Amino acid sequence: MNNFSSKLNSFYNSHVRLTTTAKKELREKRDRNERRIKNGLKEAKKSQPIKFIKQGSFKHGTLVQPPQNSASDKYDIDEAVVFNEEDCGGPKTTRQWVADAISSQDSNLTVEVLPRCVRVTYANGVQCDFPVMSYREGVLWGRTYELSNGSEWIETDPHHIAKWVDDKVSLSSVDSSGHYQLRKMIRLAKYFAKTQAKAHDRKALSGLAVTSLTIHGYADHLGRDDLAFVNLLKYFSNIDTSASVKADHAVISKPNDQSRLLFLKNQATAALKKFDDGSEENALNFIFQHTFFKKDDKDKKSLLRAGVASLSSQDAGYKPWGE
Repeated sequence: MNNFSSKLNSFYNSHVRLTTTAKKELREKRDRNERRIKNGLKEAKKSQPIKFIKQGSFKHGTLVQPPQNSASDKYDIDEAVVFNEEDCGGPKTTRQWVADAISSQDSNLTVEVLPRCVRVTYANGVQCDFPVMSYREGVLWGRTYELSNGSEWIETDPHHIAKWVDDKVSLSSVDSSGHYQLRKMIRLAKYFAKTQAKAHDRKALSGLAVTSLTIHGYADHLGRDDLAFVNLLKYFSNIDTSASVKADHAVISKPNDQSRLLFLKNQATAALKKFDDGSEENALNFIFQHTFFKKDDKDKKSLLRAGVASLSSQDAGYKPWGE
């Protein structure tokens, strides 16, 4: 296989990884909502959260840009709002406190109380999700977090999955400079899953499930991101769609994910067939559904037209019978 790492990385840097501007915007929105929660609770004479815990793709540094021409696709930030157990109301009530606190500071925001979080949605598609948790610290049982889930509190560990992903990224990648290959593969895999789902008008497998599959299927290739990505596609093409997806032994997939796993498997198989047919440009265009990979065809046509024009010009001045 030809080395197409340079082309893959050019696309990755331009269209997959989050831009500095986008990161700044997301951080500002997150921080403003933190202040709204604190100020709104204070005005309502409710107890303050004891901490906020960053979670999800933005925390891991694996958030990706939307597929091309996908205005409806959304960036999302996850951050837990944690209260002391004795300061909480019921699960629904405490979520409502947080929603009301945000709304009281800006009535133009779209704020929803969902079964597992409070969601703030912006006109440009950005979502800020705030799971609400209670916290207690006991002598015998140590620290315990519980998530407001529907009408009940369920025990959870807000640090577990985040630590597992971060450890895998830093320990599994061959590059120790901080530009870890595994993180790049996670971003590329998530973009692939989103793009294919959009192209077929389907719901994509969750970002966490794709992240977990990528961690399990990753094999390092120092200096060859193309090989690392193709080998990841091979892993996807052989996944057991009847098995649950796990992150450090914790089941993270849902019953309806089986069809999404099968779709990911089939699209990875189709992508590999494109490579087998011998055209990397066609394979990459199929995988990422982006005009970036059609530039080569346009360049080739331009060169061909230029070459024909040059030959025509030369022919015009050529006299086979001499001067």
